Amino acid sequence: MSAPSTPLATIRARRLGDFSDEALLWLALPPVWTLPLAAWCEFPAGKQPLPSLFENAVRTGLALSDAPARSEIRDQRPEIGFVGDESSPVSGLQSPDSNLHPPPKSPDLSGYDPEMLADLGLAPPTSAAVVTYWAAPGMRSDILTRTLADRSAGQAALRRSAGLIGERIRRFPEPATVPPATRRWAEPAAPLAKQPGDAAKQLGNAAAALDRQLEALLIPGKGDTGGDTNEALRWIEAAAPLAELFGGEMLAAVQRAGARLELFHRRDFDRRHLGRFLERAEQMQAFDDLLVSPPDEWALHYVGLGGVGKTMLVRHLTLLLTDDERFKGRAACARVDFDHLRPEYPTAAPGLLLERLSAELALYGQTRASSRAFERFRDRVKTLHEGMLPPVFGAPLPLPTDDPKFLDVLAVFIEALRTLPQPVVLILDTCEELARISAGGEVPLNVRATFAILEQMQALAQRAGVQVRVIFCGRRPLASAGAGWQWPTAQPLPLAALPAPPCHPRLHPR
Repeated sequence: MSAPSTPLATIRARRLGDFSDEALLWLALPPVWTLPLAAWCEFPAGKQPLPSLFENAVRTGLALSDAPARSEIRDQRPEIGFVGDESSPVSGLQSPDSNLHPPPKSPDLSGYDPEMLADLGLAPPTSAAVVTYWAAPGMRSDILTRTLADRSAGQAALRRSAGLIGERIRRFPEPATVPPATRRWAEPAAPLAKQPGDAAKQLGNAAAALDRQLEALLIPGKGDTGGDTNEALRWIEAAAPLAELFGGEMLAAVQRAGARLELFHRRDFDRRHLGRFLERAEQMQAFDDLLVSPPDEWALHYVGLGGVGKTMLVRHLTLLLTDDERFKGRAACARVDFDHLRPEYPTAAPGLLLERLSAELALYGQTRASSRAFERFRDRVKTLHEGMLPPVFGAPLPLPTDDPKFLDVLAVFIEALRTLPQPVVLILDTCEELARISAGGEVPLNVRATFAILEQMQALAQRAGVQVRVIFCGRRPLASAGAGWQWPTAQPLPLAALPAPPCHPRLHPR
């Protein structure tokens, strides 16, 4: 490893040099330590007693603690910049102005929420909980960077140490005294100790542990708010450092957990607003017919003026596919609001619609193969967008479906859909964004691109044996004709300019 290049780096390197590499790694990996927990886990303190090791780490700035000021701190020598210890020949000297430099006091935590302090591993002053220690943020990153200097060996060392620590924390005989953040961290960390030499399986097992925790916490109807979202967020925060270190399936699991929590909040919001929803038989019949329709009738469009309840209907259909026993484990659905798509779709980000859909659809996957399939899709669409060239001013913009790279991304997306329950229902809300006609009566690129994407998707899906159904919802019709219907030509909207896609969509007035 090269020598430190700055004075600050030199100071940090000297601080790290006072501790063994293994001790540093153990200090940096879990969020918080206590002395009883460290002793149980056989923390590699070397010849030092554990209390001395942690106190030395605090004294040198390597770690932080919620402990009261120690008596040793009175040996500070501010006038000469010296921090003494019991073995120093000058540790007994007294500073002539020691009254001007009193020992630092512990922070006053009395005004903070005890539950929040416990989650951070901090004990209120009135608590009888044991003292906690944690690596200083800047030093934590230095320690892990040093370990990762040799990428392959460093990754293996991190997995081995994290797995060993996690397993021992899980077996601690007094789990109630383990800081909550550390207890959560140990669950996805422990599987990293199993199947040594197979990094993919280790990370897959760690990811599965996090998935199980989030699924158990985010159950509709559980608790006063329908799920323990605060605890779910804390689990995500605890697993995030592991995802940052190891990437791969662990990173995908943390991203999936974040998407699951966001989706839970949205669906909980939807449930609260559906208390007065009135289901209409003809609209539900149109939905039921779509699910059993022939392959060439794969789209349904609910059309209605603003304020008549289209979004409420979309919420109802989404929750029906999610909560109803008829569809649990037998269907997958995702909902995208075109109001929330970034303006670079589709010219600079042609895969954005697929990316937004995949964020929800990936949560329906129940196998590791499904997780990997969606991870491959995310990698491909990221590569596609990173390689997009800026459009040439004045040149006609091409459809993304003419690009072989985009078609490859779409094929990978369909492969991911094969791993999900069937049918896969895609709900596209606020579709009036797609029905805007230019002043010259031409169909805008985003309209043509979206229909082209959906048609290509359906063609690939049918060849792959994947059932994909699409529900549109908006104020304006997206086609001039479809399966058994034709829009009146007297409408002021230049409907002749709108595409009549080969899917022959069913049209249903809201």
